[in-house]
Amino acid sequence: MFKINPQILYKTIENTHRAPVVAVLYNRIFGNVVTIAEDSECSIWRPANGEQIFSFFDTERNDETHITCANFDDAGRRLMTGDHHGVVRVCNAVLSVSSNKLPVQKK
Repeated sequence: MFKINPQILYKTIENTHRAPVVAVLYNRIFGNVVTIAEDSECSIWRPANGEQIFSFFDTERNDETHITCANFDDAGRRLMTGDHHGVVRVCNAVLSVSSNKLPVQKK
């Protein structure tokens, strides 16, 4: 349950995601909390009141691809996610535009 302020007087969302959450990040540039689930759903929240601003999916991933890690770049404008197949994607956190797949270097 995503409740930050116990003084919130309106209804809050009971379940923030349909799949297990693998990352909770704070974006210091925009002052938002970002939650990311295994199924590639990314939700943006206002931490002061728990309001969900919006959410989106990485449509390049499928039901058999599970995100295992995520982080922002130093500027807080690109969201990077990695999955259990070793694929790393970079998403524009400002526009929620997905995504560039980083190339795999073969040795």
